[in-house]
Amino acid sequence: SFLIGDGTGMGLPESDYFAFEACEYRRQFLSYKPDYAIMTNIDFDHPDYFKDINDVFDAFQEMAHNVKKGIIAWGDDEHLRKIEADVPIYYYGFKESDDIYAQNIQITDKGTAFDVYVDGEFY
Repeated sequence: SFLIGDGTGMGLPESDYFAFEACEYRRQFLSYKPDYAIMTNIDFDHPDYFKDINDVFDAFQEMAHNVKKGIIAWGDDEHLRKIEADVPIYYYGFKESDDIYAQNIQITDKGTAFDVYVDGEFY
C-alpha cells in the first residue's frame, strides 16, 4: 500500500508494508513515526515557512528521532551526512564510501542496469 503527498494512493488489506511520501512543509512529516525513512535530500525549500537551511535541517533532525528502525539517506547530501539518529543510518549513492552503492552503470533505451554493493560486497 502507498500514499503520495498529493493524496494519491492505494491500500490493499493484505499488504505487509505501507510506503508514503511525506513533505517537510510546515513540519507536517513530524506527525509520522515510521519504522524506516528514506531521506533523499535537505534543501532550502518552502522559504515562505522555513527561515533558512538550518531551520529545514532542524526539522529533518527532529524527524530522524521519530524513526524506529533505520534511515536510508543519500550519501552525497552534505546536510544528511550531519543528521544524528537513535537508529542506524545507511547511506546510498555511487561512492565506495557509501554503505550501499551502484557501480558499472549501463543506460540504454531499454532501461538502466547496475551492480549493487552493500558494505563493499557485491550483492
